[in-house]
Amino acid sequence: MNEILNQHKNTITTLEIAEMLGMKHYKVLEKLEGTKDGKTKGIIDILNAHDFVVVEYFIKSSYVDAKGEERPCYLVTKLGCDFLANKFTGEKGVLFTAKYVKRFDEMEQELKNPYKLPTTYKEALVQLLEKVEENEKLIEENNHKQIVINGLTDEIPLYEKPDIINRICKKSQGGYANRYNELYKCFRENFHTDLKMKCENYNEKQIKKKDQLTTIRYAEKFGYIDDLYTCCVKLYESEVREILKELDELHR
Repeated sequence: MNEILNQHKNTITTLEIAEMLGMKHYKVLEKLEGTKDGKTKGIIDILNAHDFVVVEYFIKSSYVDAKGEERPCYLVTKLGCDFLANKFTGEKGVLFTAKYVKRFDEMEQELKNPYKLPTTYKEALVQLLEKVEENEKLIEENNHKQIVINGLTDEIPLYEKPDIINRICKKSQGGYANRYNELYKCFRENFHTDLKMKCENYNEKQIKKKDQLTTIRYAEKFGYIDDLYTCCVKLYESEVREILKELDELHR
């Protein structure tokens, strides 16, 4: 059975979508990424080019096939499915819409009531044990993640963090605006502060254009850069490691 390596709540995979549509998986990937010969542009490239936050629709992932080999796929949100449904007309589009709507409704019901009520004392004990183990695993994963984040943040001087953030965001090929948007969204969700809006309000009050700030410089000036850098590490941990390694080699 195929095993998806990266799981997100409230998404279905392009493998499921291919099955719903009765088409080969690579055909679904071509719609998202475009053809290899470059003749047909993919949906993701078009969204990136117009500064849409692609992960609100499609999230890059992978799965292990029956041969034990890792293959690419995408996790697709309901918004992404709505998007794809508009690309298919006639009976195929109707059936796909009916299937994915039903699938998301089932997931929503599972989230509302993830556990069935036990009918016996033994079932209740098993369910309680599963819940305890799940909580312990979650705590362990969160603690490990925090240790990793601390290791990538605590040793970095404050003055280097804006440069690292900019390097990470601009590292994306053609979609750097999308990365900045993802970063600011993460900050807003974690720290309940809309940095972009605060920066825009600040800039409106500046009489001289030279006194206006980018959002990163605003964060640096008003003490938000540490938390913004933490969000950057959460989102792009592996790439932060690469940048730090490059900088370390340059400073040797």
